[in-house]
Amino acid sequence: MAGNTTGDYSALLRPDADVGATPPSAYPPAEFQRVLSMTERLFPGPIQVRHEIDPEIAGHHYLIFCVVGSGSFDDIMARDRQWHREIAHQAKLSANVYTLMIDVQQ
Repeated sequence: MAGNTTGDYSALLRPDADVGATPPSAYPPAEFQRVLSMTERLFPGPIQVRHEIDPEIAGHHYLIFCVVGSGSFDDIMARDRQWHREIAHQAKLSANVYTLMIDVQQ
């Protein structure tokens, strides 16, 4: 994977995935890579990806992309909005599975 990421995500990926209603081994590698590349472009720097299970919705799993946002608040928020716009194109069927968490550093 790309140099800015932390962790081995191979356990999260499987080509025949049914994303959103299955465990983390089900995320399709090509889709994950597109989302990761887009995240790296918008938020250069370290990226950590965490798998979370929704405590309120049985069987729903999420990948949270934890990034550092530097720059002005307006710039960070613009990149946040751009990430959410692009996620719909990068992961058309499973955009709701991916979440962005920004650690804002001024």
